[in-house]
Amino acid sequence: MLEDELCTKETLEEIGKFVLSKPPDTQKIFTLFYLHDLTISDIADLLCTSESFVKNRLYRTLREIKKEYGGEKE
Repeated sequence: MLEDELCTKETLEEIGKFVLSKPPDTQKIFTLFYLHDLTISDIADLLCTSESFVKNRLYRTLREIKKEYGGEKE
C-alpha cells in the first residue's frame, strides 16, 4: 500500500537523521555494519578498537532506534 511505503520511507529518513546525530564513531560503526556488511570483528580491526566497543555502540544505537521508531517500551 502506498501509505505504508511513504511511512517506511519517512521513517527510514528519520532513522538516517537520528544516526547522523550520533558521534562520528557511532556513525561509522553503524554504516560499516549495515551498509557495507562488515562484521563486528572487521569493524573493530578497521577502527583500531575492541569488539566490545563496537558491539556496545551498535547495540545501544539499535535499542534507541527501536525505542524511538519501533514502539518498544522502556
